[in-house]
Amino acid sequence: ATATATATATATATATATAIFREFCVSNERSKTMKNVCIVCEQGWIIKGKTTGERGNLQEAAVVRRWGNGKGIGGIANEENKDEYILDPIGDVFINPDKILFSIPCEW
Repeated sequence: ATATATATATATATATATAIFREFCVSNERSKTMKNVCIVCEQGWIIKGKTTGERGNLQEAAVVRRWGNGKGIGGIANEENKDEYILDPIGDVFINPDKILFSIPCEW
């Protein structure tokens, strides 16, 4: 019974994380347009990048190191605020979907 409960909880968590990530990914396979997102992960990691449409992959990603504009992490969504954030480029990355808390669509 414990193994079944654990497997069910794991499957539910994986499905939830996948749904969160896919919400901001390109859903139409014919479309190659990437969307800019800010992914908030466990352990305080915040990563901005472009979705590729593939589960967990971000291109041109950067870790959000600092912001001090009083707008919080949600302010990163607006292009007018982009110069107020310090981003450290990390290239193309794969994020374990199980570690994603939520995503913020970005204009830039």
